[in-house]
Amino acid sequence: MNDPVRLARWVVGLSCVVYTVAGVPFLLFPAQMTAFVGVSLSSVTADNDVRAVYGGVAVGLAFFLGMATRRDDWLVPALWVIALTLGGLALGRFISWGVAGIPEPLGLAMHVAEVAGLLLSTFVLWRLD
Repeated sequence: MNDPVRLARWVVGLSCVVYTVAGVPFLLFPAQMTAFVGVSLSSVTADNDVRAVYGGVAVGLAFFLGMATRRDDWLVPALWVIALTLGGLALGRFISWGVAGIPEPLGLAMHVAEVAGLLLSTFVLWRLD
């Protein structure tokens, strides 16, 4: 894509879909989703926290990103949100590698996806400047 605005809209739209696909299952099925990554919920508070943080935050970001695809002046802030959230997730995983060791293949795959999204969003930010 030679048009950086169109590329930005595509990246933001794709990210909207990813955050939706990640967040909605955590809102609806927190115990099953946490078990998928080897975490068990031991209380109602834990269930509430997973729904809010893993589900609610992701769905809220998805709504913002969806709205940003319709407004050119929101694309740069949306790309920054994508870069910073994925960068924070990737940083947390890097720190975890040093403290707890290398994760199972699913954890590695999520890390690769986060770093790829970070690189893609920063590339598009660079293209827009």
